[in-house]
Amino acid sequence: MAQYRPLSRAGERRPGRACGRIEGRGTPRKMRPVRRKGGFNLFRREKKELNALQIKLKREFRINSMLRWLFMLTLLSIFIGFALVVSISPMTQAQGDYMWGELFVLPIPLASIVLGIVYRKKGYRCTKNIVAGAIVALYVCGMGLPSLFVGPSGTYDYGYVAQVGQAVGVEMPEQGRITTRDFGTRLSSNGKVNVLRDSHVIFEEQAQVDRLSGAVLEDERWTTDIRTELVGLLPYSYAGTFETGHYDRFMLYNATLDAYNTLPQESGEYKFYYLAYNTSLGTMDVTEYYLTVLV
Repeated sequence: MAQYRPLSRAGERRPGRACGRIEGRGTPRKMRPVRRKGGFNLFRREKKELNALQIKLKREFRINSMLRWLFMLTLLSIFIGFALVVSISPMTQAQGDYMWGELFVLPIPLASIVLGIVYRKKGYRCTKNIVAGAIVALYVCGMGLPSLFVGPSGTYDYGYVAQVGQAVGVEMPEQGRITTRDFGTRLSSNGKVNVLRDSHVIFEEQAQVDRLSGAVLEDERWTTDIRTELVGLLPYSYAGTFETGHYDRFMLYNATLDAYNTLPQESGEYKFYYLAYNTSLGTMDVTEYYLTVLV
């Protein structure tokens, strides 16, 4: 039931407050909490600043981590580039013609340089990224660009193996890989030796390798070493190949006289084929050259 104050001046009673309550509200006026706006805003501002600081620290940690990983990847890109060259080269002796594969890793050191400059301006310690990126980029360009402009140093026509086999009277395997430095014209190495071609061959079919190795071991034309008097007939740069242990059978064929492992009896210019073969691995070196002999 509503309570009324004493009569107003006009003699009327009006609804009023009772027991300190406001009509339509259930909370006593004296019990309502008092909000201090200044303290609450300070708390919110401090919390906001703390969150911003945490975000900044996390961002700096991510950037520093990224720069460290990029620095290490830049150094590793040297080895990554070489691994790419090895993977795309048909054989070890042909790697020089495929050094352009190094250029595939060039974006890594370039990224290290660019990001190093950008974040160094923002106060990060990343000078090492710039230095490492510059050194690796120069190395990669120095190794990869010449092979693009100079061109291949050899040919890879396996048909040359059949030609050699026909010339020396040896049946060669039909499958394999070859790298041949074809000098086109005679290349004089020491005044009397003129190298025409120099080849390295890897026979791939194991059954054919076994057949060739078996035939070589039974063929007297293939010797286990080069006799002292014949060493002078070898190309100068290949005279020691029989001492390296990479090959165990050798053949020196005089195409002019159709003779094997013999010293010419007369002075003159002769065409030779020098073959060195590994019966276990199925690899062979072939050198075709002209030699001026003085008796």
